[in-house]
Amino acid sequence: MGTHDQHMQGHLPPAAQEKYAEIEELQDEAEQVVIEKQRLSDRVDQSQAALDALSEAEPDADVYRSIGSIRFPTDHDAAESSLEATIDAAETRIETLDEKEQRLQEQFAHRKEEIKHLLGAGGSTSPGTGDQQ
Repeated sequence: MGTHDQHMQGHLPPAAQEKYAEIEELQDEAEQVVIEKQRLSDRVDQSQAALDALSEAEPDADVYRSIGSIRFPTDHDAAESSLEATIDAAETRIETLDEKEQRLQEQFAHRKEEIKHLLGAGGSTSPGTGDQQ
């Protein structure tokens, strides 16, 4: 939080300050969701590239799997199954994160409306009495 934000928050009524803090937490959480989605998207891209390369390889070509810095021989079918499972798991997690990101955006918008309501009402209402959901 920047010094301008800290200064502004200090002039808000306590209920609005609480909502403002919740907004900051939602922003932090949304940022983590975006980072994880990007990491998973990169994993899907890399796994898909490996799967594409595997499909272009000769069926009897040597195939290796890396675990850390060690490479182990594996068979074509096992490598293909492993890559497909990695892609499926990452895509499923991305879908879950998309849903979470949408919920966070809705909560963010709701908190902003609550702050506007609190400030418009002079801060005299208690939190959670807004009409928004």
